[in-house]
Amino acid sequence: MEVIKNQVPPNYRCTKFELLVAFLWKCRTIALDLPPEEIVHLTYLINIRGKSLEVEVPPGYYGNAFITPAAISKAGLLCSNPLTYAVELIKKLKDHLNEEYIRSFTDLIVIKGRPELTKIMEFYCVR
Repeated sequence: MEVIKNQVPPNYRCTKFELLVAFLWKCRTIALDLPPEEIVHLTYLINIRGKSLEVEVPPGYYGNAFITPAAISKAGLLCSNPLTYAVELIKKLKDHLNEEYIRSFTDLIVIKGRPELTKIMEFYCVR
């Protein structure tokens, strides 16, 4: 982690999760050698049970309760910018995870079905 931490300014504030996932996303994108205009996604699973949000799972429901938000960037931007660029995309995504986002996400699943988790340019992380 120290080697990765050295890639961001000394006083830069982020979690280990944000830093490590940003690093892995950027490294994976570089390794794939994609065209600069190719869109790449970072998706991670977030369990919504027991969160401080006011979204509750219906009584008697025992299935999975998670959402899959995605950070999006062009491959060229992700690869050429400092690591803080990817971290900021992840932070921005996390900042938008509120009750409205979760309700909107679940409404979308009802309308369009569950998202397909097998896209080739997507990078998944489970937190």
